Amino acid sequence: MILRTGMDPTRTGGPPEPGGGAGASARRAEARAEEARRAAEEERVLEALRLAFAPLHKRAFGVAVGTAAGLLIAAVTAYSLLFLSPDTIRLELLHAYFFGYRVSWAGILIGGAWGFGVGFVLGWFVAFCRNLVVAVSVFVTRTRAELGQTRDFLDHI
Repeated sequence: MILRTGMDPTRTGGPPEPGGGAGASARRAEARAEEARRAAEEERVLEALRLAFAPLHKRAFGVAVGTAAGLLIAAVTAYSLLFLSPDTIRLELLHAYFFGYRVSWAGILIGGAWGFGVGFVLGWFVAFCRNLVVAVSVFVTRTRAELGQTRDFLDHI
């Protein structure tokens, strides 16, 4: 005696789905595609957030700012020597801050070196402060979110 259960013996995966096989499989395929799109979008957002909150490299930022400051002081000194009269820009006042600096050809090198040093320290400090502020703000935000999720924990026990 053969019992008929309504199951196709060639199918693996349980009883047949109500409402037909082709429509249900198309809906499942659409749901999987939508889930894959959502996962890909979430990964793009997470990658953008990682990039936005990534710490600055302090030494590299210091070198960049120092190089720009040194070149700026050297270029302004050279421009002053080549094209301007001595009374136009009072660059000799920089001697009060940069030991050995004069508006001269040797002053271009001395001013550039001082500009690099001061710019490096300033750039390093700015990167340090930015990294500290971002780290503290992320910590505070994450802690508030975790506390908000567990605020009513004891009510459910």
